[in-house]
Amino acid sequence: MHDVVSDRQKAEGFFHKAAAAAFLAGAVYFAAVLVGSATRLPGEVAGIWIANALALTFLMRQEKAAWALTAPAIFVAGFAAHFASGAGGVTSAGLMAANLLEVLLAASIIRLWYGPDLRFRDDLSAYFRVQAVAALLTPVIGAAAGATILVTIQGGTFAAILASWWSASAMGAIVVLPLVLSATPETVRNALTGRNALELAGFALTTVFVVYGAAWFLAYPFVLLALVLAAAAMRLSPFATAVVSALGLFVVLGAGFSGDTHVPSGGSILDENAFHVSAALSIVLPFAISLLVTQLRGDRARIAESEERFRSAMEHSAIGMALVGLDGSWLRINPATCDLLGYTWQELREKTFQDLTHPDDVDTDLDLVRRCIAGEIDSYRMEKRYFRKDGSIVWALLVVAIMRDQETQAPLYFISQIEDITARKEAEAQLAASESRWNFALEGARQGVWDVNLTTMETYLSPVWKALIGYTDEEFGNDPELWLEHLHPDDVEQVIRKDEGHRAGLVDSFENEFRMRHKDGHWVWILDRGKVMGRDAEGKPLRLIGTHTDISGQKEGEEKIRILSERMSRATRAGKVGLWELDPATGDVWWDEGNHLVHGTDAKTFQPQNLRYLIHPDDRDAFDTYLTTVMAGKPDDSRGYRIVTPEGELRHIRSTREFVRDARGALTGVVGANWDITQEMALTEAYAEEKERLRVTLESIGDAVICTDRAQIVTFMNPIAARLTGWRPAEAIGRPVGDIFRIVDEHSGERLGGPVSECLATLAPVSATEGVQLVSKDGKRIDIRDTVAPVKTADDRVIGTVLVFQDTTRERKLQRQIAHSAAHDDLTKLRNRVSFERELEIACRESARQGRIHSVCFIDLDRFKPVNDEAGHAAGDALLQEIGAILKACVRGHDLTARLGGDEFGLLLLDCPAKQAAAISEKLIQSIVSARFDWEGRTFSVGASIGVRQIPDTGGTPSSVLKDADMACYEAKARGRGRVEVFDDDPPPVVAKAG
Repeated sequence: MHDVVSDRQKAEGFFHKAAAAAFLAGAVYFAAVLVGSATRLPGEVAGIWIANALALTFLMRQEKAAWALTAPAIFVAGFAAHFASGAGGVTSAGLMAANLLEVLLAASIIRLWYGPDLRFRDDLSAYFRVQAVAALLTPVIGAAAGATILVTIQGGTFAAILASWWSASAMGAIVVLPLVLSATPETVRNALTGRNALELAGFALTTVFVVYGAAWFLAYPFVLLALVLAAAAMRLSPFATAVVSALGLFVVLGAGFSGDTHVPSGGSILDENAFHVSAALSIVLPFAISLLVTQLRGDRARIAESEERFRSAMEHSAIGMALVGLDGSWLRINPATCDLLGYTWQELREKTFQDLTHPDDVDTDLDLVRRCIAGEIDSYRMEKRYFRKDGSIVWALLVVAIMRDQETQAPLYFISQIEDITARKEAEAQLAASESRWNFALEGARQGVWDVNLTTMETYLSPVWKALIGYTDEEFGNDPELWLEHLHPDDVEQVIRKDEGHRAGLVDSFENEFRMRHKDGHWVWILDRGKVMGRDAEGKPLRLIGTHTDISGQKEGEEKIRILSERMSRATRAGKVGLWELDPATGDVWWDEGNHLVHGTDAKTFQPQNLRYLIHPDDRDAFDTYLTTVMAGKPDDSRGYRIVTPEGELRHIRSTREFVRDARGALTGVVGANWDITQEMALTEAYAEEKERLRVTLESIGDAVICTDRAQIVTFMNPIAARLTGWRPAEAIGRPVGDIFRIVDEHSGERLGGPVSECLATLAPVSATEGVQLVSKDGKRIDIRDTVAPVKTADDRVIGTVLVFQDTTRERKLQRQIAHSAAHDDLTKLRNRVSFERELEIACRESARQGRIHSVCFIDLDRFKPVNDEAGHAAGDALLQEIGAILKACVRGHDLTARLGGDEFGLLLLDCPAKQAAAISEKLIQSIVSARFDWEGRTFSVGASIGVRQIPDTGGTPSSVLKDADMACYEAKARGRGRVEVFDDDPPPVVAKAG
């Protein structure tokens, strides 16, 4: 039963595939006949060929398994269309083979990139990549094949046919692909319903009338077509834009073939490359604009959604949350913050956090703010006091984090969380008060008390009073004239005048501010408050009591405020910022001179109420809405608008405002500032273009490139770097460069210091060319050559680095192979004489400088010549190879074995005295003698004589040591061969016989 169902399903599947292939064949045939024939003169290539584009979009959606039916159907339909147009059978078959090659190749490449579900929604890069394949690459290949076939069969110019074929096929792709790949049930339904349908119809009719009208006067009406399509792209969806674009192109074609316009008829216009280039640009660019606009709309929607989530979190938070500007102003406040401080959010917007912070906490808070802005810390927390609107103090736990621009890391604003801890602080204060109430009252308040008996002039100055100017109680007496000597000369007169006025009864009490000289010489600002405590019958004062308070901090704050105010005034003038004020009740507007400069108007003749006439027409509706909101006193963000000055200059203006309210919260005025941001807008656009150009360049070069910031964090990685390191850019960006670019020594494998760190330390380029290997993410080691250079600003400030590196694995492998060949004997694979003498020279230096004991063995084979003479050189070579293997097997792993030439070999035995070397040599001779060498049915045996020389403690030279070992070997041969002879400076030599 299961087999029957399976067979039925297979049959139904085949039927569906066959039906789809037949449908496509019909579409290709009619497209070729209706469009291809209409744009082709007999015997020539069609001017626009949409059949291939239709087939391509069908194959992109179809399973590859179905291509076996679809491809023949396309071929048959195309063949029939070509044959019907007057081409011969052979020509039709050849042309359709070239077309089928083009379609299958394009479909394969695009499916490899994007799979079968590609849609043009808002991905601009996908659109250009697909068109690069479908309208550039594969049409050239198909055109080359088709031109070859046509020239072979019926003659003609290859280049002309190639150009015509390619341009026709490319035009088909440019027209059809956007239309089909942007079409979904949703996009079609949206385009054909409601207001969208009216806009589509409006642009369609406009395109027909404009293009056909232009065709009466112009041979190439694509400039006007491009303008209409660009306007459509700004309003319509990508699918609707593609519909209008296709309609516009076919209107031009229809105008040309009607013969009633200036557009050339027949196929002549379609043989001109200028026609196709103009047509392509008029369609490609508007569709790209439509994709870009769709993408921007989506980005704005996502940003708005994110902002709404953040706003909702703030509004419903149980603790206070606020966004605070770098200058301390409240940018956004949630209800919990307003409840905590007792202000409405409008009232808080007119204040800074400094205004509400207790004086004792301001400096600490501002210092932490400064450190955040400077980048020393990213957040902080502290306990501080705020003044509520009713004057009461509330304790709060403040947690602050700074927000920075993601690209430039410039500080933007602070996010603050404010938790009410007043109850806890009050409990702590009550506990502290119970322990030291009087001490806190007298010393903690830093109130210096003075008391003068005006009858006896007896004076009392409290210890705190004296401490305010740096003295102990013992150092400063109670002389009433002494404190006058510490007054600042400029303050003496006004102090005496106010004191005498109070004594005379002109005022009930007095309050005075003056400076007193501190013990260390600096001046302390003092607030002096006093009052006559009794008078005699004549009104003469009897006693005067008062306090001194150090107000130096307050004075410093006032001075800072004065300096800040002066700086702000200068900055406003220097920055050409215009100020304005609006009376909501009367509508009257006041501008300062700077605002007239910003708007390019004459203060004598221009009335600010007429600003709307300067507003750019496209911005007037938004400006009217903004003005209405401001007049109503409703919250709104700062706005920008464009103006056209009386001189015709276009300017971008940024406007900001603050509401002024009375004690009841009623709006009494609006003040604001305007400034010209035209230059900033131009710079922003130029910066974006340059940044994109740089990104494309870095992604296109053949070298691997990684960019970092000053903190060695990866900010960019091109595809080559991603391939070599094994890290995808999305994974690498934001991580320390040391995690991504890990390099080790090629010999030891030890990790090397990062070149980026060295470059930032030296502020100079750093290069590494030899001995460096990159460890990729999967642990693979790759030989590389790298260079790092610092990136500096115009003022020579380093903001990051650029790391460029290349894969040198093949180069290094070849170098190692060459180095190995240069140091080894080709026959035995042992070290050669040059390499042996080089290592021997190192051993001689070690013996002389470090006292290490090394020995050298000179080996000469016995009875080797008969093997060469009787069995031939091939046998001799094979025997030498076996001897080399025996030598390596008989010595230690760190000893050096070499063939010195012919049948002579050498051993360098490290950390081995002559006696031990002689013992090793004896075993070596035994191994050689016991070995049997079989060659072509014959057996040979050889022996060896060995001379041993211990390297002298003076080191010697490689040639002298080797010569001594050779002499010892010669002596061994002279004494009967098969022996070991140890060289000794004091003869007779020590002789040892093997076996």
